[in-house]
Amino acid sequence: MSMLGDLSGMAGLMKKFGDIQKNMKQVREELPKIEVTGKDSNETVEVRVSGDFVLRSIRVSPALAASGSAEALQNAVMEAVNQALTQAKSESAKKISEAAGGLPIPGLTP
Repeated sequence: MSMLGDLSGMAGLMKKFGDIQKNMKQVREELPKIEVTGKDSNETVEVRVSGDFVLRSIRVSPALAASGSAEALQNAVMEAVNQALTQAKSESAKKISEAAGGLPIPGLTP
């Protein structure tokens, strides 16, 4: 391959890299606006988490709060938070993958 062919290919890669950087900046701005909800299996605890993994709210049913069982409350909160974080991770990975043009990014995309 000629030197000009190599330079042309390099220019194409640089443009693609620039596009990916621009897309990733946009994703960083969008992730805090994404909100997912997680619930425990009994639906006594509901949590909301943003796409950038910030816990936004926790709602505990009055019945669970009144039960006086710290262990039940802890388990329900843990289950709901883990479910919400799993959803947030999935949504974030999807957005990042789209921004990267489908290129795999270790640790960020599935």
